[in-house]
Amino acid sequence: MTYFYKAYNLRVRSAFEVPEMLPIPPIDPVDVTIRISNKDFPPLHPVHPLQVFPEGVVYRWYRVGTVMIREGREIILDPLPDAEPTLSADIIANNAMAIILHQRGFFVMHASAVLTEHGAVAFAGESGFGKSTTAASFGQRGFTILSDDIVSLDLSAANPVPLMSPAFPQLKLLPDAVESLIGGVDALPLQFESAHKYVYRQDNHFPDAPQPLRAIYLLDRGDETRIEPVPPRQALLELFPHSYIARQLRMYNLDMLRATKTEGTHFINLSRLATQVPVRRLRRSFAPGELALLPDLISEDLAHL
Repeated sequence: MTYFYKAYNLRVRSAFEVPEMLPIPPIDPVDVTIRISNKDFPPLHPVHPLQVFPEGVVYRWYRVGTVMIREGREIILDPLPDAEPTLSADIIANNAMAIILHQRGFFVMHASAVLTEHGAVAFAGESGFGKSTTAASFGQRGFTILSDDIVSLDLSAANPVPLMSPAFPQLKLLPDAVESLIGGVDALPLQFESAHKYVYRQDNHFPDAPQPLRAIYLLDRGDETRIEPVPPRQALLELFPHSYIARQLRMYNLDMLRATKTEGTHFINLSRLATQVPVRRLRRSFAPGELALLPDLISEDLAHL
């Protein structure tokens, strides 16, 4: 069976189900094809989990298998015999699609995003600082979730403002976030059988078109919850670690920008982002009840930008 989806403003044809993505009627042509094969891979290093070849980028993912992402248009999965289908789908919908987007020239952030009355807003921060949880606090107030973990930005010079491509209306939340926002983990399904996160998904109208990016909030800890401006020059330095491709250096000790010869484009896009979009630092106290107040605090800040 063949499945058709839309994600990150791209039309996708897949050989297997990817529940995170939004289904669409069969369409031709598509932008991205996802298929299963064990015959399309170059000779791989016996140990390294991430390699870059002229043919594309190849990952070995624990409990999933080997994945090649090439030319911004194709994802090839060679699954392990005991791979969980939902885990494989999650890797494809997020990690593999992030590489697809980079190959297509988009600036990809490790962030979550929501749509507010002022435009799209992205939340970036280190793991455990509450990117998905902050987005979920907006979702609980009726705002539209645009993306979780992967934020795709079109920073083409032809655009008057950076545009964010909606991914899918779903977040992955840790148990404590579910308890704070919803009241109990029984209200949400587990992401997959062996997961420790829960799936928070909206069923409201999801935008088809890219949305103007209004602001980026860098999440941090503090004695009290407050928002501070980040000057453009400082923003450039602080945004770099939150780009998805730069993050691969920390995770896999591989400079993918140099390996894929995309350093120039990446830094031009980073500079545009830092100068065209307000960057704010959101310090959080993580006090009880504080999470529910974040949408009002951020909405008030947006209104004055």
